[in-house]
Amino acid sequence: MRRKNLEETKRCSHCRIVKNRLEFYYDKQKKTQLFICRKCDNKRNSENKKKRGHYSSNQFRARLLVHTSVKRGILVRKPCEVCGELKVHAHHYKGYERENWLDVKWLCPFHHNLVHHPI
Repeated sequence: MRRKNLEETKRCSHCRIVKNRLEFYYDKQKKTQLFICRKCDNKRNSENKKKRGHYSSNQFRARLLVHTSVKRGILVRKPCEVCGELKVHAHHYKGYERENWLDVKWLCPFHHNLVHHPI
């Protein structure tokens, strides 16, 4: 299959501006370029994240703090408290209030899912 010449132009379906094909993301699976330019796609993604509350929620901040604390060595990742599996997730068992952000239990994906969705 031959790729189209990247010097051609294409119209963004979001902003309706004709732009160089290099300003569009390339989908390797479909072997084509997206219909929306990079700038519009990034703007749309950030607006969607803000609508869902990812940037301002306590849940997002708690997860970020746990992630950075593990990277810095403040929190140590332990095996699953139930089965001993080494691949674990942090479970905020006391909730997402600010004072509980680093109070986590280490659970494997299976047991973490059981806590949230009991059988």
